[in-house]
Amino acid sequence: MEEKKLPLEREWQIWEMWNTKDQEHFTSNMESIGAFDSLYSFWQHWYYLPHADPPRFFAETNLEKQVEGRPGPIESIGVFERGVQPAWEDKAHKSGSDMNFRRKYNKEEIKRIWDSLVFALIGETLPCNYEITGCRIVDKGKNTKYEVWLRFDGKETENQEKANKLVKRIQEIIPDLGDDYNFNSHSGKT
Repeated sequence: MEEKKLPLEREWQIWEMWNTKDQEHFTSNMESIGAFDSLYSFWQHWYYLPHADPPRFFAETNLEKQVEGRPGPIESIGVFERGVQPAWEDKAHKSGSDMNFRRKYNKEEIKRIWDSLVFALIGETLPCNYEITGCRIVDKGKNTKYEVWLRFDGKETENQEKANKLVKRIQEIIPDLGDDYNFNSHSGKT
């Protein structure tokens, strides 16, 4: 089957971000490790890269797993629209936010939730999909944080309807989420 026969609506990049001592230059603590624009190229990445299975990098305790050849432990993994960095400083996030939730570290649950978010993202099945720039999973030691990054601020009154639709859909994808989520505004954090 030809790769271009199953194109995605947008091109995406897979990112890894490291926990290093250089927190001042955040963008130097990340790297794009692959891009895809079709189902074929997505599955090639998802099958061969360990980033599809975050527990390979994340520790169940506050200890960090060091990955050989990396400047620090991998602290988070993201899938973002091509040309958008997983950083508040990126112009796509200037007045945006992220919808996020935390879960107690559960090795069996992490991959299921991560896959569900990524599949919904690249399949464009989330409400206001073109206002979503990406998703990220973050190792918080005994907890795992999941984020969906937005071009709009989900806390602002004029965006409440969009934010509510997004939350409702994510609650359908992750039924045990309940009301354990929040919106983190990115504006003013550059």
